[in-house]
Amino acid sequence: MAPNSTEVMWGPGLIGCIVATVLYGISFGQYIFYLRSFPRDSKRLKLFIMTVFFFETIHQCAMIGIYWSILILCRRSTSFECTTKLPWQMLASTFVLLWCTV
Repeated sequence: MAPNSTEVMWGPGLIGCIVATVLYGISFGQYIFYLRSFPRDSKRLKLFIMTVFFFETIHQCAMIGIYWSILILCRRSTSFECTTKLPWQMLASTFVLLWCTV
């Protein structure tokens, strides 16, 4: 295996993305449970929880898009765009991550 191979560069991140997708599914179940179990919570709290879940959904879609474009669309491609440019989802994912942590 070459030192700069795709497996070495993107493999650990792909495993992390798969684990994050499983955790997102669990979070989705908790979100649905919350909406059904606590219908009388304040609208402000519900809006906050919906906002956090919305941004988590955008982040998860961006992460899946990153790995799809790098590992599937650019597989065995030597074009300029595939070898030098990062996908646009990387910027979106970073923005959402920074917004949620600040």
